[in-house]
Amino acid sequence: MAMTSIHKLLNIVFPLMIIISILVILPPYLVFKLLSYIKRSMFTENVAGKVVLITGASSGIGEGLAYEYARRGAGLALVARREDFLRKSRGKIVAITSVAAWVPTPRATFYNASKAALVSFYETLRVECDSHIGITIVLPGLIESEMTVPDSLSKFQAKFLPPIESTRQCAEAIVHSACRGDMYLTEPSWSSSLFMLKLLCPELFDWFYRWNFMSGSKIDQL
Repeated sequence: MAMTSIHKLLNIVFPLMIIISILVILPPYLVFKLLSYIKRSMFTENVAGKVVLITGASSGIGEGLAYEYARRGAGLALVARREDFLRKSRGKIVAITSVAAWVPTPRATFYNASKAALVSFYETLRVECDSHIGITIVLPGLIESEMTVPDSLSKFQAKFLPPIESTRQCAEAIVHSACRGDMYLTEPSWSSSLFMLKLLCPELFDWFYRWNFMSGSKIDQL
């Protein structure tokens, strides 16, 4: 009974404390983030002469990253990914996931779940590695690849799909972001607004996705 009363009290007090804390902390935090972004943009990492390990470099975003890093003078090689070496060299990990990790796409249940698991894995790893290893989590939207050809996209039966970004443009954005030391990159950047819509207006978000993907059709996948 006592625990029930405590939780009822926390249900009222804790959200109020969080709101007040956000109102106090948010203004200086935003200033700090702006100054940090300006600093990272002015002093980006020079990857010339460094060795970059890229998995899945035969096509799509991986191939675009290989070309972009090579253009910047980096050496591309398959190397042993030893934790002690990464810590010593203050290495970087660029994790390519998907915007579907934050904004799940209907008819892609297992794909969404796998990408969300990847984001959770790398967020946890980033905390465990402290500042020794930089981890940039990339959440690309519709990027030119085998997954975004008309035959592949037709299975979603969407009434509306946003424009597809070129692989080269996405790769350039990823390399810039990794060199700045960003924690996250959503590419194209406007797709992050979908996450804000989902966070602030979940009912409106669900209604739009249901109308766009599921209206007039049966659920094919659970």
